Amino acid sequence: MKLKIKSLVGMVPLLVLCAAIQLHAGESKPNSLETLQAQAARGDAGAQAVLGSRYAMGLGVKKDHTEAVRLYRMAAAQGNATGQCGLGVCFARGEGVAKDDVEAASWFRKAADQDNPDAQTKLGGIYMKGEGVKQDAAQAAEWFRKAAAQGYAEGQYNLGVCYVMGQGVAQDPVEA
Repeated sequence: MKLKIKSLVGMVPLLVLCAAIQLHAGESKPNSLETLQAQAARGDAGAQAVLGSRYAMGLGVKKDHTEAVRLYRMAAAQGNATGQCGLGVCFARGEGVAKDDVEAASWFRKAADQDNPDAQTKLGGIYMKGEGVKQDAAQAAEWFRKAAAQGYAEGQYNLGVCYVMGQGVAQDPVEA
């Protein structure tokens, strides 16, 4: 029986946007397009990541994956984990850039190393599938565990699946 890991790669931009809204809470019109554009132009990595998500999803702007990648790259270059994760999604899906699983894994790893639970879950998924990295169920379970420990639902779900299936961990329906 093959393990089916729930993948929300398509949901990343929405998750990024929700996280970024929290980062900018308390500012006047924190997520207005004009405010985000001005902040991004000033080099605000958080605003660049949020704006990248808006372009990736077409929220308040025309969907433009090339522009999303440009903004994610600027945020990622500053070490912004949300931008790094968003860039990983673009490479994983081939949106705005050529599909490149190795490059996607690299960006997910950078964000995961900063304790970004979305990136940790995505990194676990690619270890489970062997996309851009050597397939390693134990490594996958460990990344899922890190995300789950932060209360990240998708990480918790995937770790539970690992326990049910006995992939990367000893099969344990109670732990699942």
